[in-house]
Amino acid sequence: MLNNPSIGETVEGSFFLGRFTPPNGSGPDSAIHARALVQGTDVKSTGLSIFAHDDRLFKVRATSSTLGETGITKVIGDLILRLAMSQSKVSYPHATLISPCKKPLSFEKDLTVKRYDVFGQINLALAIQQLSVAKSVADSVKKPWCRDIQSTSDFGVYRRNNHKSEYFVALNDSGFGA
Repeated sequence: MLNNPSIGETVEGSFFLGRFTPPNGSGPDSAIHARALVQGTDVKSTGLSIFAHDDRLFKVRATSSTLGETGITKVIGDLILRLAMSQSKVSYPHATLISPCKKPLSFEKDLTVKRYDVFGQINLALAIQQLSVAKSVADSVKKPWCRDIQSTSDFGVYRRNNHKSEYFVALNDSGFGA
C-alpha cells in the first residue's frame, strides 16, 4: 500500500497498524487495519483492513483526497459493516505482525519466475483451494512466520524462522494485489 508511487509518500509518523475484531465472529482481534496520511500527490490518506471469514481472506482498501486518518478508517469500517456475511464457522487467533527473518533464505539454485497462461492460473488456483487457511493460521501461532529480507515490492517471501524447506511467495506484494 505504501510502495505505490501514484498514492504518494507517507507523512512521517502518521502510519498506524492495529488489530480489531471483525463483526462476523471470526475471532477477537483477528483482523488488522493500517492507515496513513500521504503527501506529494492529490491523495490525503489511504488505508486498508484485512480479515478472514471461513477460509477466505478479505481486504478492504480506500484512498481519499479529502479525508484524514479517522475519516479513512470510518469509511473502511462502514464498508465492512455493510458486507452481508453469515456468522463465521471458524474462529481465528489474534492477528500478529510478521517480523523480518533473522537469517536470509538461501536457495540451492536460482528461482525461475514463470508467467502462467490461463490454464496454468486455473490449475494454480485449484491447488491453492486445497489448502486450509485455518490450519495454516493455527500452525503459524505455534511456529511464527517471518518475511525474508530478499522480498521486494514485486514479491514477498514468507517462511517460518530458520525453516528452509517451507515458504510462501506473495506476488505483487506491494498493495497492488497478491
